[in-house]
Amino acid sequence: LAVRKTEADFHQTITETVNLQTQQAGRAVIVFFETANHLEKYRQSTFFKKLKGHTNLLHEELSSEQREHVIRKAATTGQATFSTAVFGRGTDFFCKDPKLTNAGGVHVLQTFLSHQAAEEVQIQGRTARQGKKGTFGFILLATDLKEFGLEPNALDNVALNQRYTILNKARAAKHAEACKEIEENLENATKIDGLTHKYFDTVLKGEKGRSKAADKFLDLYKQFHTEDSWTGGDYHVVFLTDMSGSMQSMDARPNATFTALGYDNRLGCAFEACDRFIKTRSENGAGDVISLITFDNTASIVMQTSQLHEDLIVDLLGSHWRPRWGGTNFGNAFEMAARLARADSSDLPVLIMFLTDGSDEHGNSTKLRQEIDTLVQNPDVHLKTIGFGSGSDQKKLASIAALFHERGEHMSAGDAVELVKNFEGAAAELSHMGKNRMSA
Repeated sequence: LAVRKTEADFHQTITETVNLQTQQAGRAVIVFFETANHLEKYRQSTFFKKLKGHTNLLHEELSSEQREHVIRKAATTGQATFSTAVFGRGTDFFCKDPKLTNAGGVHVLQTFLSHQAAEEVQIQGRTARQGKKGTFGFILLATDLKEFGLEPNALDNVALNQRYTILNKARAAKHAEACKEIEENLENATKIDGLTHKYFDTVLKGEKGRSKAADKFLDLYKQFHTEDSWTGGDYHVVFLTDMSGSMQSMDARPNATFTALGYDNRLGCAFEACDRFIKTRSENGAGDVISLITFDNTASIVMQTSQLHEDLIVDLLGSHWRPRWGGTNFGNAFEMAARLARADSSDLPVLIMFLTDGSDEHGNSTKLRQEIDTLVQNPDVHLKTIGFGSGSDQKKLASIAALFHERGEHMSAGDAVELVKNFEGAAAELSHMGKNRMSA
C-alpha cells in the first residue's frame, strides 16, 4: 500500500509499478481508477507515455464489442489495462495464458479508497480468478484521503502493515457519521409527517378550526424553512436519462429539431426536455455546469461538467453518439451518478434529474439502496425523479425521491408536452430561488 503526496508522484508510481510487473516479472496488470476523469488525468500525464509494452483503456464510452476485446486481452502476459471502477464489479478477466499463470498471474492495482469495503472486495476479486494465482495492491493520492477525515501526512510514520487498518477505521467512522445523519433526517421527516397530519385534520374541521389551522401551517412552515433547505444559484445539473429499449417507442414524439436529428421517439422527448431545461437556465443567466448520464442495463457518462450554453444537447446529438437500447438497471445509473458527484470539483450543489419510462427490471434492490444512500449522505446533492408514460414505476420513483427528504421531489409526465413543462418548471424554480437568495 503506497501513498503519494503529489499527483505527479502518484502517476509516476503507477507507471513504475506497471512496468515492473509487466516487463520484468512478465505479468499482466489491471489498474482501477475511481472515475473516467481520474483515468483521463493519468492518460494525459507524461508518465502514461513512459509505459512499456501493451496498454489498453477500459471505460464506459467503449462499445460492447470494444469492451469485450479489452477484457479478453487483459489477462495475458505483458498486458496493462487501465479501467474505471465500474468494471471492478462482476467483470470476469479470465486467464487462459499458462505463461502468465507461471509468472504469478494478474496483479490488480486500486488507485482510490472505496467508500464501501464491498467494492474493494469486488475489485480484489478481479485477480486470482477461479483459483488462479494473482496479487493486489493500493497506490493512493494523499489528498484524496481528506474526504475520509485523514490529513495528507496521516500515514507518514505508520508501518506498512498498519496503514490499511487506519484507512479502514477512517472509512468506518465516515460511514457511522453518515448513518447518524440519515437517522436524524428520518426523525425530522417523521416530525414533518406528524405536523402535516395535524394541519390537515384541523383544516377538515372547517370554520371552527380555521385559526388553529393557521397555527398548524406556521409550525409546518418553520419545520421546512431551515438554513439547510434547498437554495438557488448555480448548480451542477446531472441529467440521468433512460435509454433502454422502451425509449425507442414512437407513442410520444419531440419537436421538429429532435425529429430531424433522428430521435423521433420517447428518447427524443427526453432530450427535448433536457434542452428546454438548459435554455430556461441560460435565459435566466445561470452559470451551471451540465453532465449527462445515459443508462439501460449499464450506465455511461456521455457529457461531463460542460459549461452551460443553450445548444449543448443539440450539439451532442449532432455528433456520433448513439444509444444502445438495452434493459433497465437503476442501481448502475445511480452508481455512476454517485461517482460523478464525488469527482465534482466545482463546489456547486448537485441536482440529479432522473428520468425513466420503465421499472428497475434488471436491477438489484440492495445495490440501488447502497448507491442512493451514498448520494443521500452528501447534503449538497438534490434529486428529482421523473416518471415518463404509463409504464414507469411511479411508486418506486416516489419512494426514491422520498429518501432525500426535502432535497427530493417526484414528478410524473403522461406525454411529451407534460414532460417538457416539468423540466421547464424545474429550471424556473431554480432560477426563482436563486433570485430570492441573492435579494435576501
